[in-house]
Amino acid sequence: DQVEFLDSIEDDLKRRDFTVNAIAWDPLSGRYVDPFDGMADLQTKTLRCVGKAKDRFSEDGLRLLRAMRFAATHFLMPAPGLEAAITACAARLDQIAIERVEREFSLLFERAERPSIGLNLALRTGLIAQVLPELTPLVGQAQNRFHAYDCWDHTLACVDAVPPGHCDVRWAALLHDLGKPASATPHPDRPGEYRFFGHEKISVTQVDEIARRFRFSSARREQVS
Repeated sequence: DQVEFLDSIEDDLKRRDFTVNAIAWDPLSGRYVDPFDGMADLQTKTLRCVGKAKDRFSEDGLRLLRAMRFAATHFLMPAPGLEAAITACAARLDQIAIERVEREFSLLFERAERPSIGLNLALRTGLIAQVLPELTPLVGQAQNRFHAYDCWDHTLACVDAVPPGHCDVRWAALLHDLGKPASATPHPDRPGEYRFFGHEKISVTQVDEIARRFRFSSARREQVS
């Protein structure tokens, strides 16, 4: 409800979300201030909240998506209990402005070598179902002999194949097969395989709806579509 300024750097760091983001450096003395062992977590590639995870996520629901982004951009593994806390707090995203949600996904696409690390974390913890439910039908949707993966893993492979920084192309890669589950029909001659006639048209329609929901500019919406 308000901003309170503090005189102590340690007290300020207590308010941060993750230990790896709760490290300060004093350029005058050349010393680090690291009260929550964030350096150790960086060394072990561990994503851990400052204090109790549920408390940190309750303070700002956007931190749930920051967990997704930090995991991917720094190749961090969630500490024990972190995924459970994210899952328990996923509904907090309903209270976050969609522009802030969009920004976290775009930062993920701009910076991460493998966004799939964060996207899989978001799927496992219910964040995808909360903010991009159109993606969940892709999980487990089998394809055919021309595809090595189901629709979800195929989508993640496409996103990872786009170099960092190409944000709009990665958005397009994430959303390009949305229409497949709705258009899936069993192949008449090859059991276990599916055909997806017209899926690209369904995908474009859904992409337009998502782009409007996420407040893309008109030019960006057209570019991604």
